[in-house]
Amino acid sequence: PRQVRIGRNSNLPGGPQPAASVVAQRLCDLLLAFPAAAVGGVQWQVLVRKYEERFGSRLDIAALGHSSPLAAATALLWEVLRLVDSEDTDNPVLAIEDAVALTPQPGQL
Repeated sequence: PRQVRIGRNSNLPGGPQPAASVVAQRLCDLLLAFPAAAVGGVQWQVLVRKYEERFGSRLDIAALGHSSPLAAATALLWEVLRLVDSEDTDNPVLAIEDAVALTPQPGQL
């Protein structure tokens, strides 16, 4: 059986990109799993690395029609996103809206 190393973009399988709605839900669930997302935020690159580790495929924002990580984060996480720092469009810092952070979520503490 072929082994795939996960964690470095170049080693992840290419395959077709899931639908934007699937990617958005996955990113939202992952962001909610970070305790720091309720307070100081999580860097985009950390969120993407965890996405790729969990789902075993590269997150291709260009295939989803986004020109930058900031554009992708804003479009895909619009329902829950609070931008902490958008100065670096390649690695914005993302947090969860306060109302979302205070709402009990299934499977979350």
